Amino acid sequence: MKYLIGVLLLGMVACTKVEVAADGIVGNWNWVQSQGGIAGVTIKANENNKRTMFYGGDLTYRFFENGVEKSSGTYKLTTGKSITSTEVVPLIELSSNGIGKMSYHISSDTLYLFDEVYDGFGHTYVRAK
Repeated sequence: MKYLIGVLLLGMVACTKVEVAADGIVGNWNWVQSQGGIAGVTIKANENNKRTMFYGGDLTYRFFENGVEKSSGTYKLTTGKSITSTEVVPLIELSSNGIGKMSYHISSDTLYLFDEVYDGFGHTYVRAK
């Protein structure tokens, strides 16, 4: 009986989405490039095309293009299955991006965001100094 209860509890925990701490993503991020889409294009930052993303510790975000705020709202960090992996990965969901969830990975001062849609884009940002 104790074994059955333990298995049931483990099953409930394994099926529950996990909230992820926002510490690593908090701050300003400067866009470097985006790659993907049905044509497999690469779009790079330049003097006329600069993007900045700010993630706040209060779970709010602000997105800027060429210094002009284009969107803002709240974000939620969880873990879940990705369309590109069988592993459970960190996910971010912005309240008003029109894409839905994105998987993400932070390596040193680089943030990689991946649209969780087929033919989506991968976006690379570096932490602002």
